Amino acid sequence: MLTKLKHIGEDSIRFSSISDLLAPLPGLSLSSNGRANAFKGKIALQSYDTVDGLLQLFDYDVPNEVVLTKDNVEEAHWMVIVVEGQLDFMVGDRTYVISRGCSAVFKAKDYQIKLLGSKVKYLLYNLEGLIERTELCLDEFSLGGYRLTKEMQVKVADILFAPKSIPRPTEWLSNQLQQLLLGLMEKCREAKESPYCSDRMLGIALAAEKLIIEQYLEKVNINQRAKALGTNENTLKEAFRHHFGIGMAKLRNRLRVEEAKKLLIYTNMTVREITFKSGFETEGAMRFNFFEVTNMNPDDFSNKYKL
Repeated sequence: MLTKLKHIGEDSIRFSSISDLLAPLPGLSLSSNGRANAFKGKIALQSYDTVDGLLQLFDYDVPNEVVLTKDNVEEAHWMVIVVEGQLDFMVGDRTYVISRGCSAVFKAKDYQIKLLGSKVKYLLYNLEGLIERTELCLDEFSLGGYRLTKEMQVKVADILFAPKSIPRPTEWLSNQLQQLLLGLMEKCREAKESPYCSDRMLGIALAAEKLIIEQYLEKVNINQRAKALGTNENTLKEAFRHHFGIGMAKLRNRLRVEEAKKLLIYTNMTVREITFKSGFETEGAMRFNFFEVTNMNPDDFSNKYKL
């Protein structure tokens, strides 16, 4: 079941002004802390002060696939960092698959967020203030998804587990975010030097994504997909990972988990029956991937969300 609703806004999801759903991050300057019940689940939203605007921390725990639309007053550069779970950011005709430890930078006025029916937590930051203050030039920056380096992941952990006492928390947080953006810009420079950064490789990756979405229930291996697209297995794997940040098997298994979740909620089929109906070859593989996506086993998920 797919729900399309407006994202955070005056005429959509209503947040209470005080929330105990998500504890504030220590040491930072908390601007607001709200919660809402929506989509048969819970949503928490916190905002933290920086020199250049607000850093927002979203925490979604919803059982079903949901697409949210965000409308902004003006076009802006945005940076999103997923710290738990995974989601899709859709900007125009481009989709960025972002999982834990990954980030995306994009420019848009309107965009959509696709939640996959599991717990997701991410940071969202409007970069315009930072860009103006530091006079950073993003003209050569390839907007898209990037996997964070270990150094950048440490920066994110520093934000989420900041010291309890920071002399100037707004300045400190602005500096952390600036260092993250500079790190992503360096990743962009390295990506442009990759042999897989070309229109042809992007075409191969997008065609492979389309095949996976159409055939995720079927037993089709990478070699068969490569032949269908007129390339070799290694080129296909590297092109796909370069442009989407994940492997093809991971995307296929995620789609299979989404199918399994629907069957758990809307049918009386057993876990074993659902295993094969959703494309998995063994119950062990189904349970492993199910837990990886939802952080729950199928039985607990069914008990919590079954209609």
